[in-house]
Amino acid sequence: SDMSDRVIRLLAPYRARAPRYLGAVFGENGEDEEAVRVRLPRLVSLELEKCHRLTGDAVVNAFVARVLHTDTLAEGQRGRTLRQVSIIGCADVQPRHIMALSPILGTRLRTSE
Repeated sequence: SDMSDRVIRLLAPYRARAPRYLGAVFGENGEDEEAVRVRLPRLVSLELEKCHRLTGDAVVNAFVARVLHTDTLAEGQRGRTLRQVSIIGCADVQPRHIMALSPILGTRLRTSE
């Protein structure tokens, strides 16, 4: 796969400014607040296979942030979260990265070398 750190970082939550509306009073209608969002909000299953350009640090950073955020939304029935993540044959995803992901993903994480 040609998956890279730059692409995987896009799966992490990001802050987006709330839209401005005509006639809104600054500070009263939320236009000065930032909302946390995720790209691909319906993503529930992801398989990373033979990703030679992908580092384990990028995977951990993106998935930990995403799952912590989306698990909270899913509990309140306000969104979906990852139910299955497979990391297969990604050379730069090392055991320490899997150990960092395991407490967050639990049984949702599948790995293989």
